[in-house]
Amino acid sequence: ISAYVNLMKQGIMMEKPLQQWRSYDGRSDLDISEEMAFKDEKLKELVYNNASERTIRHTMKKIGAQRAIDTWITNYGKGTLKFFPTDVATVIDIVPADIVVNAMLCIISYHPQGTADFIYQIGSSMSNPIKLGQMSQTTYKYFSQIPFVGAKGDVVKVKQPNFLATMASFYETMDKHYKMPLQDMLRRGLSTTEDRHIYNHLKREYDFTVAVAEVYWPFTISKTRFDDLKMQNLMGMVTERDRELIPCNIKFINWDKYFMETHIPGVMDYESRELTRARL
Repeated sequence: ISAYVNLMKQGIMMEKPLQQWRSYDGRSDLDISEEMAFKDEKLKELVYNNASERTIRHTMKKIGAQRAIDTWITNYGKGTLKFFPTDVATVIDIVPADIVVNAMLCIISYHPQGTADFIYQIGSSMSNPIKLGQMSQTTYKYFSQIPFVGAKGDVVKVKQPNFLATMASFYETMDKHYKMPLQDMLRRGLSTTEDRHIYNHLKREYDFTVAVAEVYWPFTISKTRFDDLKMQNLMGMVTERDRELIPCNIKFINWDKYFMETHIPGVMDYESRELTRARL
């Protein structure tokens, strides 16, 4: 969670406790209760409407998915996200869920007894860094080889990711490619069904791209890295047998292979199932 509540700090974030309601810099407000309240309210709404257990699980899972980096991957692959504000030199923290679980098991088993206030950070930015530029090129490679196929059988051919270094340049690009053409269409009038279809399509794409960019841009230009020395030292205590049973060392992940063979296929499989479910 710390990676998502310390966006304004630059440099190395050490393994130390966060105070409740305060961010790492000690100045910014940090009200995690807002996120919890949103989740609780959605759950109450589902229960009140007599939603099935399956629907509840599906909806809550979808809420979590909407807060992950996978939004960029899926919509880039589907051809609906053409521009994005990103510093390609930004190092991001990515940790597969199974690694997180395994690391927690290792901490439970090997953490020194009687040691209090000991914080472990599970991250990749120090031990096995990957830059957004590398991740985006791997994503482009994947969709070039395995393109997304739409509901009507149309194959989406992706182009190289078009990244803008600042939000100002992003807004300028969006104005040129979307906002101004949309305004021109309104001035000319939407006299045919085809005109209205094109306008609505561009408007949805514009609104979606701007909304996603405004949520994610702090992460895509982040200059923060998360120290994991304590976690690395702990893993040095793990026996060889346990390392095989519960592997949790982020150092050994080949990111290109992970994205090509595991992460993106899994994300797109989930997206395809969601589209199929929506059509039923």
